[in-house]
Amino acid sequence: MVQEDAKLTANSHKLEETLKEMKDANTKYSKEKSTEIMKLSNDSAGLNADLVKIVEEQSSLKSEAAEISSKKLAKVSELA
Repeated sequence: MVQEDAKLTANSHKLEETLKEMKDANTKYSKEKSTEIMKLSNDSAGLNADLVKIVEEQSSLKSEAAEISSKKLAKVSELA
């Protein structure tokens, strides 16, 4: 009976150690993924800011092109 108790105690300690290792691994994994998510979120925000700048520049260029086209048409009308 004492041997069985010792076996059960040893088994219990082993299971507790395994559980602790699993919890530690889970915590480490969660922290790594959380850091990765924050990095990706920051990268995404930066890319979105770049996209906004590109769209604004595109709009500005379209307006400029329309203005130049309008001036050319006015000049052609004057010459005609």
